[in-house]
Amino acid sequence: MRGKQYLTALRGEDRLLVLQTLHWADEVRDPGQELPELPSGRAGKGEERDMAIQLIDALDAPWEPDRYHDTYQEKVPKLVRAKAKGEEIAVSEEAPQATNVVDLMEVLQGSLDQAQGSREREPAEPRQKKTAATRVRKPEAKRKTTDKKAPPKAARASATTRDQGRARSELRQLSKTELYQRATEQGIAGRSKMNREELIDALAPARHRRNKSAA
Repeated sequence: MRGKQYLTALRGEDRLLVLQTLHWADEVRDPGQELPELPSGRAGKGEERDMAIQLIDALDAPWEPDRYHDTYQEKVPKLVRAKAKGEEIAVSEEAPQATNVVDLMEVLQGSLDQAQGSREREPAEPRQKKTAATRVRKPEAKRKTTDKKAPPKAARASATTRDQGRARSELRQLSKTELYQRATEQGIAGRSKMNREELIDALAPARHRRNKSAA
């Protein structure tokens, strides 16, 4: 142990011998003094705890140690050999600490949706083929110059309705995870508690315009 002497306790536990390092009272630090921002009370309550439990259950899998290896033990011999050859060892810089504030509920909900797998996309409604019987038009006479044009407001309203219907049809082809990602990008409030239909309503163009006008 690095050529030093330590006071230890050797105990028998089940069928094993356990060696534990002992510390003097002045060596033990008070977490409250060392960590002034230590949370008080029990952390993880209510919906956050329930969602975390669901996420753990969704990611639960049998332990397969062969899938993992000790990268630290692999890198140390390489560094020793490089040092012995006189090669320069470059120390990688630590990643900067994130400064953005993360909503834990949104992160848990997104992870839970991805773990459960995206739902099967609903098949798009088959387009009705234009039959000759329903689409045959009678030859029209030349329009008179006195015919009145459709009001511009009504034309715009019909075009807007068609655009909204097309947008909703495209949204219905997306999974809940994809809808949630779009809602996150557009900053829709309360998206973590919405179901799939509510996400579609919130992402609809008409809903966006109402929200912007209200803001």
